[in-house]
Amino acid sequence: MRGGVMQSRILLVINRYRKRNPMISFKECKNALGEENLELVRNDFRNALRGVNFGKPLSEAAPMSALRKDLRTLAQKLAAKVTPAAQKARKK
Repeated sequence: MRGGVMQSRILLVINRYRKRNPMISFKECKNALGEENLELVRNDFRNALRGVNFGKPLSEAAPMSALRKDLRTLAQKLAAKVTPAAQKARKK
């Protein structure tokens, strides 16, 4: 447990990760932190800004962007972590 929260419910996120010339690789980061629950969201400023400027979700503004794919993966992992807890709460 960390701060009263079960380790299995914690997901660390590396935001705006650059694949090209990173200061530290994703693998090195995982090893240094000793974390299995570690995700990354790549730096895709151009496409994020495109969505903001046109007032559209990323799925419309840049459907093939790396950022969209990373956010979708992150959302799926978060939903998987929340769902079991929500099911337990309903049973009570």
